Amino acid sequence: MAEYNKYKPFYESYFGSIIYQVDDISYYLSLSKFDLDTPFEEHDTISVGLRYDFSSYAIKFDISTMNDNGFNPFTGQSNPVYHKATDDGDVTTASISLDFVF
Repeated sequence: MAEYNKYKPFYESYFGSIIYQVDDISYYLSLSKFDLDTPFEEHDTISVGLRYDFSSYAIKFDISTMNDNGFNPFTGQSNPVYHKATDDGDVTTASISLDFVF
């Protein structure tokens, strides 16, 4: 699955995902990119994960990393997602979720 967006003169973005399924297990890789036409906001995200389907629910594991390449136009410093961060705003998250079908 893939998606591409361009809204002149503001931004360009894309998203792509590959899924491979073997019996009840699905593996996936997702990539996304967002670039504002001014250099203030730019970030990329990569996610990998798997999903295991049971009869009426599924459990999902995901690891995602976001690279924040944007900066504050007034200071020239990096513009982290978390306002008290002391680094460049890059972040890696791990999640586990349980989905129910009813």
